[in-house]
Amino acid sequence: SVVTFTATLAMSRAEFTADKQDAYVAGVAQALSVAPSRVAIASITDQSTRRQLLAASIAVSTIATVPKDKAAGVAAAATAENLNRALASSGISVGAVSSSSGGLGTAGLAGIVAGVVVLLVAAGSGAYWWHRSRRAYQEQFADLELTAFSAPRAQETSAPGFNTATPGAPQWLKPA
Repeated sequence: SVVTFTATLAMSRAEFTADKQDAYVAGVAQALSVAPSRVAIASITDQSTRRQLLAASIAVSTIATVPKDKAAGVAAAATAENLNRALASSGISVGAVSSSSGGLGTAGLAGIVAGVVVLLVAAGSGAYWWHRSRRAYQEQFADLELTAFSAPRAQETSAPGFNTATPGAPQWLKPA
């Protein structure tokens, strides 16, 4: 599993030399209780403020590769306090840590659960309304089907075209 976070360091990009980067990786590994070979710097970007303050800072995107069962603990350990404690001897100061993630966070898991619940509710209500309309349709046409295929009713009429010997039958069906 991969844990990623971005640490804001109070130094310029030029000051973050290869030696400082090695010290940063070693300090992060110590703070997260992982081997230094499992920690890597993904990117280094300059942080610019609206007023271009004199204090320069950089954002260091960091990746730690850890076993899945330890991802949550490593992500929780990626705090500015823990990193500053581990980096104190190297002269590197972490101002803030953001975007800490260890696989699915709480928000990601909540989003998945909410999506599944909405899907189940929609499917259930759709099935209910389909069944209800089908039943109403069957009840509406049940009488019609019975009367359409049943024997004609005897009509008592002497109108032309009707066979009075077989009540309700048209004249042309009259036996020869």
